[in-house]
Amino acid sequence: MSRQELLDQIQKLAPWHHHLELGNGLSTSDQPNLDTTGKEVTFLNAHSSFQFATEHVLPNGMEGRSFLDCACNAGGYSFAAKDAGASRTYGFDVRDHWINQANFVLENREEDSSGMAFEVADLMQIGAGDQEFDVTWFSGIFYHLPDPVTGLKYAADRTKELLFLNTACSPYVPGDVEVPALHYKKEGVEEVMSGVHELSWLPSGPKVLKGILKWLGFAEAKIYYWQVNLPDRSKQNRASRIGIVAAREPGRLDGLTELSAPTDVKPLPKSTKPAASELVKTASVKETAPKSRPQRWEDDFSCNAMDAAPFSDRPPISTWDDAEFEARTQISLPANLRSLPLLELKNKDQLPIPNSEDREGYSKGQDARYWISGLRDYEHVQAAARTRDIQIDRVLDIGCASGRVLRHFACQSDTPEIWGTDINGRHIRWLSKVMPQNVKPVFVPALPSLPFEDNYFDVVTAFSVFTHVDTFESAFLSEIRRILRPGGLAYLTAHTEPTWEAWREQVAQTGSALSEKVAQFSGLKDDLAHPMTQDVQTYRRTEIGPYRTLSFHKADYIRATWGRFLTVEEIIPMQHNLQTCILARK
Repeated sequence: MSRQELLDQIQKLAPWHHHLELGNGLSTSDQPNLDTTGKEVTFLNAHSSFQFATEHVLPNGMEGRSFLDCACNAGGYSFAAKDAGASRTYGFDVRDHWINQANFVLENREEDSSGMAFEVADLMQIGAGDQEFDVTWFSGIFYHLPDPVTGLKYAADRTKELLFLNTACSPYVPGDVEVPALHYKKEGVEEVMSGVHELSWLPSGPKVLKGILKWLGFAEAKIYYWQVNLPDRSKQNRASRIGIVAAREPGRLDGLTELSAPTDVKPLPKSTKPAASELVKTASVKETAPKSRPQRWEDDFSCNAMDAAPFSDRPPISTWDDAEFEARTQISLPANLRSLPLLELKNKDQLPIPNSEDREGYSKGQDARYWISGLRDYEHVQAAARTRDIQIDRVLDIGCASGRVLRHFACQSDTPEIWGTDINGRHIRWLSKVMPQNVKPVFVPALPSLPFEDNYFDVVTAFSVFTHVDTFESAFLSEIRRILRPGGLAYLTAHTEPTWEAWREQVAQTGSALSEKVAQFSGLKDDLAHPMTQDVQTYRRTEIGPYRTLSFHKADYIRATWGRFLTVEEIIPMQHNLQTCILARK
């Protein structure tokens, strides 16, 4: 197939759940990713997940072992096993949608695919017949089954050495003791990521899973993955997720350190027994603080602040074929870019693109749109500075994430000093690795005390920062005033009345992708039925955890209150997606 034919087929087979590379800069992430119900399907890097699960158990790779992939989806784990040295792989899934994807990748990927097979089959049939496999992968299926123990037994009976079980579990509550059980869960079958039986069961946690695995004849089992606050978990659909590897032979897992609790939940403080003389004093004291509290402010705000995982880079935009680039970008090109020499700008950018999961939600699975969105905002900032005769020698982007806008200052301008700050250390590590020397990434805590001298910057930007700030709003504005030079420009974005109205319209539409996001914030859906009533309306999806706050500001409030710190010159609705841009001077 030609490159364009491959791209057309990738889009035809969408939505995809597995991010898979097809060579030549193409991957299965290169397309919009909504199923027929309008539900967004998230991308999973199966190769990274496979390596994470196996690195301490199979340190030398598969070494010719055979591999059974149950509910294989697009075959990502099978391809990972093959690339790790598997001699034979067999994957099956009950949905032909996924098997069509797996066979497409099988036929068109560049790596060796000999000894691999995929077919549509139900777990209760397992089309592999009586074949046995050295390693079995049982991921994302247990909690979709009407009879999960029997289903797992079918797979276990064909497993000679290791079984990797990854499943959603009932919500984890710190301090509670697990009562081993399977909890009834009814699910629809319309969404492509759901099961097909409607009746399903959530395991209570590791105790019940280990008990089942022991009954199935595995000598030992260890937890290698345990998470609670997953990015795709809404407040109404809380669940934890656990990965367990089970071995037939005792001692086989000695190289693996087992988790005793979720890695994203802080342990409860150890209680101490009070002295007898203190009992009367403490008996009447009612504890009002949260049961568990992050040890650092940045942990409370960023879901990745303590994540040490490396980024997974995508090819630079400059490596893309010109015709393909134009085909992807011309459909919905922002007005302020239509007269620019896009191909020339594209070829100047030789920096890697961060992978879809590492972009703070910007343009998931759509690399061209991600690059264009950064260029759009960069050009808006440049235009605002030119209008005001501001020479940009020093620019700071607060909340720079993975450099969506910074990359364009680095590649399309000769700005001497380009600074970026973020509360997510992973972004800062990646930017420090890939950006040129004039880009200076700085990791900062969520408390707005910026490590810069007074009157330093010509321009300060903050995209989608004040949309998540409540308590520290005035502190952020004060810091921006301090570090801006006299006459400098602040280019900030916020949710204002036009944003509110646009959200009202979208949420009212059946199947709106925004509805799921709105549902996470208590009271927001009901309030959206009416116009904004307060100067500032703030919503939280939880009292602790990542990006918990969503803020809306009236334009008059911004003029009056933000105007105490900076001179507000322009308020431009809907210039940053659905957000309003505020242009202010010191």
